[in-house]
Amino acid sequence: MLFSSVKHLLWTAISLSLFIAACTAMLRGVEISDNAVKASSTVNYNQALNIYVHSEEDRDEVSLFAYTGAQVLYMWRNSLGEDVRITVNGMTFPKPQPYSDPEWTAPANGIRLEQLYTAAFEYNDLNQVKEISFTAQ
Repeated sequence: MLFSSVKHLLWTAISLSLFIAACTAMLRGVEISDNAVKASSTVNYNQALNIYVHSEEDRDEVSLFAYTGAQVLYMWRNSLGEDVRITVNGMTFPKPQPYSDPEWTAPANGIRLEQLYTAAFEYNDLNQVKEISFTAQ
């Protein structure tokens, strides 16, 4: 009889401990997923600004958006397959190389990754981006 009550007490203590551990793990998982959603929303904050449709009336206007220096470098690197001129603070960047040459370095010494840059997009007659001019804010 005494053995049975001790056994019952141990099983109850183990069950309660496992329940508390599961609740703690669930709360930590919710916190991690909440942080992941917040991080992804901050990463994708400016992504909606990358697509801009022009009508015939406002084609001559210049649209302005703000980007970080890291986004400027990313846009320059992804301009490899497109006919887009990238200008940063008046300096026109050369086309990126399609392969990674160890001797070649990106002309990024004038870009601060944490700094904000204002982008002005210029479009051709087909409403395609022709040039992106970035200026530091």
